[in-house]
Amino acid sequence: QRGQVHVAVPAFLEVARETRDPRLARRATEVAWSARFLPAALEAATLWLQIEPDSVRARQTVIALLVNQSRLDDALPH
Repeated sequence: QRGQVHVAVPAFLEVARETRDPRLARRATEVAWSARFLPAALEAATLWLQIEPDSVRARQTVIALLVNQSRLDDALPH
């Protein structure tokens, strides 16, 4: 999928959803964020946080993505 982010991002996100593996959710977040697919990155990061609710890194990532999208009210509960 190298160089084809429009294919890689949905594929990573789908596998993360199906497996509920926190490593795959984290990777889906990273790939989507790197590709500037911010809604997909937020979805993946939210999934990651659901899977690993005690993960500081997942929580920080969700907050950063929300702030990046000017969704400050949504970031406050975190």
